[in-house]
Amino acid sequence: MPIAKPSDAPAYFMKAFDAADRQALLNYYSPDAVLSLPGGQQHTGHPAIAQALETFLALKGTMSMEPIYLLENGDTVLLRAKWRLEGKGPDNSPIIMEGSNIEVLQRQPDGNWQCTIDAPFGGN
Repeated sequence: MPIAKPSDAPAYFMKAFDAADRQALLNYYSPDAVLSLPGGQQHTGHPAIAQALETFLALKGTMSMEPIYLLENGDTVLLRAKWRLEGKGPDNSPIIMEGSNIEVLQRQPDGNWQCTIDAPFGGN
């Protein structure tokens, strides 16, 4: 399901993540998107982003996200949200991760939106 308006992006990501729908998660990102993780790790493009997301999907968790702001300028949007991931570690112990993300979304030629830059901990 495409993202018709930028305000739908957080719900789209949460639904895809909670369902562990890898294809829907990759569809969230443009093919040349950058996912920036702590420690300077940058993952560019779908194959690298898919690999990076596996670490989070392995927690078999659920995600909640609360948008803080969404600034739109033409075909570009800056989105910031607080998120929380509750999952389980390899030993089945509970794991909770929280952060504040910064994302850049861009309108695609078909009118739908995709993330081009994702810094899940960028707002911390």
